[in-house]
Amino acid sequence: MSAEARRSRRRGTPISDGLGADLQALGSILADHTRGLDDYLQRQAHRLEDRHQNLLEETAAILLPSGLDLEALTVSELKSLCRQKQFRGWSHLRRDDLLAFVKQQLTAELEPAAEPKGMGAPPDASRSERLLWLVLRYLGVPQEEVEAAWLGPAEKG
Repeated sequence: MSAEARRSRRRGTPISDGLGADLQALGSILADHTRGLDDYLQRQAHRLEDRHQNLLEETAAILLPSGLDLEALTVSELKSLCRQKQFRGWSHLRRDDLLAFVKQQLTAELEPAAEPKGMGAPPDASRSERLLWLVLRYLGVPQEEVEAAWLGPAEKG
C-alpha cells in the first residue's frame, strides 16, 4: 500500500465523515432524550406513589366511622375498634404498635379478597386500580357500569 493510499484511508471519504458526524449527533440527541425520559418516568412514579398513598388514606376514611382520627384515639379506644372490626393479634401491643397494627389491618381490608368470577378487578390491574375497583364496589356502583367504563367499547366481549 502506498503512502498516498494510507493517508486517504486515515482521512476517510467525505460521505463517511458526514455520516459519522450525523450518527454522532443522532446518538447525542438520543442520549439526551433518554435522560429526559428517565427523569420524566421517575417523576411520574413519585406522583403515582403519592396518589396511591392518598387513595389508601381516603379509603381508610371511608371504612372508618366519620370524624374518627386514629392518631387521637386512646389505647382503650383503639382496642375497642379492634374488637369491633374483629382483628386478631392486637391484645399484647402498646399504643404506637397498636396504632400501626390498626392502620395495617385497615389497609389489608382494602386488598381484594378471592371474589366470585366476574366480580373482581382484572387480573392485570395495578394495586391502585384494584383499590379503585374496591371503592366502587363499596359505594354500590353496579358491576355492569364499572365494567363498561373499565373496558370501554373496544374490549367488551
